[in-house]
Parts: sequence; structure tokens; C-alpha cells
Amino acid sequence: MRSEAVSDLLSLAHLARHSHADLRPLLLRIQTQTFVAAKGRGAAVARDYEALALGLIPLVTDDVLVEVAAMLKAAEDVPSSVSRALRERLHGPAEPQPAVSRMRADALRQASCPDLTRAEMQRLLMLQAPDIDTALARNGAIRLDGHDLAGLVERARRNGTLARALLGRAELAVEHRAALHRFAPRELRQTIRAEVTAHLARRPAAPAARTGAASRILSLAAGQIPPRVFPFIGAELRLEAGFTCDLADGAGREHFVLALRALDMEADDVIALLLRLDWPGALSVGIVFELAALARSVSPAVAACLVGAEAAPDRAGETGRTAARDQDRSRRVAPLSERRDGPQTSLSPAFPTRAAVPSALPDHRPRSTTGPDRT
Repeated sequence: MRSEAVSDLLSLAHLARHSHADLRPLLLRIQTQTFVAAKGRGAAVARDYEALALGLIPLVTDDVLVEVAAMLKAAEDVPSSVSRALRERLHGPAEPQPAVSRMRADALRQASCPDLTRAEMQRLLMLQAPDIDTALARNGAIRLDGHDLAGLVERARRNGTLARALLGRAELAVEHRAALHRFAPRELRQTIRAEVTAHLARRPAAPAARTGAASRILSLAAGQIPPRVFPFIGAELRLEAGFTCDLADGAGREHFVLALRALDMEADDVIALLLRLDWPGALSVGIVFELAALARSVSPAVAACLVGAEAAPDRAGETGRTAARDQDRSRRVAPLSERRDGPQTSLSPAFPTRAAVPSALPDHRPRSTTGPDRT
């Protein structure tokens, strides 16, 4: 008898190996949630989850693994191999080689030194080690700027500990603080939103056209659990793979609302979506009221800046260009008489009108220049 945790393990394993990489974090999260929520887990349930988790753990990012490890804290019978794989991915081997341990300890001490030189700091940054990055961010005696600071901020978007360390530094510009908004404490999040609003008011830009994106997401929401909607939001906003929000946390709920506003979803529609989803917050008047106030106070442009959304593709323009290509292709393959005598096709400026040059048909025989003239 198959386990309830994974109904079709072979299909899921094939999906994880051969489908788009964006599905792997979602699949691991959903199966972990199912495993933790399963009542009376037996050996078969544990074996199925173990097989799937061990296949996906090497294929997802560290921030996904941190979420999975947090979920598994609620389960007492997590397979030891899964716990070990998570620990080794997040913290390295349990017993590292002595020489490697000494080098890492030396690098950590160096990252905390007040007299760290620029060259030494850049050498440490090249290691891209989360604990060393965090030590550098906490070192108030050094100055971070330029590409060094930008690189740390980019890595901090996937590392809450590093993000919180960076948010305490005075060198951060408005765009840096906006990128780390979701990791800031409540009062600082309000300050960052006000800073971004003022910054965009001084430098207005045309909003990204997201025609139809909000209505597509809204139509998906009825009765769904939030993790099933997250991938569609991430795809519409062209965010990095594995977009998710922890709706049990105030910052995660705000990030979700900001993502919906970044889709140019009206504030009332955001509230309707929050009420249609199957999640505990939909039953809390206080939570919904607080999120409704946020949705009404933040513009789509500010929200897009705070969630790191990329400019949306011009779907209307792309549709027009596709139609023009189809029309042009039809004109070129149409019979010659239709091309010369039929109605002229209106082409896109991207496709300049070609000169009407007769071409030889397959059964056409060239007129003899030496025979009698039959005209």
C-alpha cells in the first residue's frame, strides 16, 4: 500500500529530475508539509519522504533548506539521513578536516579585525561563506561600499542573518535597504517604505505594464493554500526561483501583500485574495485589517521596488509583433495572384513591406526568346 505522504513517488522523482528547476523548491516544501502533517506516520511514509527529500536537498538553495529544517522541527521521527543531509548542506560536514577548520577559524577572526585592509576584505568576500560574510557585515570598523557592498546585499536577499547584520550599517543606500525590507524589524520596515516612496517621488519612472497578471493570480486563489500560488506570483514578477513567503510571520505576510501590489493588483482585490485563500490569517480580522491598510498605502511602483520585481515584458507589444509575423508569413506563402491583386496586408513597422517581385512558380516555363511571338 502506498504511503499518504507521497502518492506517486516515481512520478514525483521524475518531475524533480527533469522538470524546470523552479518546481524543486515547491515540491520539497509541499512534501515536507505533507510529511509533518501526516497522522500516524508509518515506516512506508518515512521511506517515501526520505527518498524524495534526499534527491531534492542537493538541488535547492540554502534558504529553502532553512525553511524545510524549520518545518521538520515539528516532527519527532524525521529520517536520520534527511537530518544529516540538511545539516551537512547548511553547516558543512560534521567533522571537517583539521586544516580546513583552522583556515575557516582564521578567516572568521580576520573578518572581525578592526584593521582589516581592503585587499584582505575582498579576499574574504571571494570565499562567499555565509558566516564570514556576516562577520564582515558586523565589523563596524571597516567601510563597505561599491561592488563589495552590492555583492553582500545580493547574497543577503537569501540569508536573513546576513541581511539583519547589514541593516545596521550606515553605508546602505535606499535601494539596498529596500532589497532587505523583508528581513527588517517592524518599525524599520515602515521607515524603509517611507524612504522608498520619497525616493521614487523624486525620480518618477513609468510603471511596469503587467496586463492581466493580477486577474490571472486572483482567479487562481479561490480555495488554494498559499504555497500553490507563490510560483505563479514569482513567475509574473520575474523573481528568482523559489519565491515564497512565511505567512506565519508579520514580515512574510507584508512581503506577500507587496508582491500582489507589485502585480498592479488593486488594493480591494488584494484583500479579496487574502480572504479567498485557505490559510489561518483569513479568519483573523486583525491580520486582514492590518494587511488591507498596507495594500492601500503602498503604490505598485514602491511595492515592486521592495520585492525586487523586474520590469514586466510588454505582452501587448509582443502580441502585436506575433500577429504581424503571422500576417507577413501568410502574405509570403499566398498565391502570386493574391499577393499582386488581393487586399494589401498591413504589416508591423518591424516588418518592412517587400517589393512585389514575381517569382517563378514550380510549373512555370520561361518564354523562349528565339521562337515566334504569340502575343
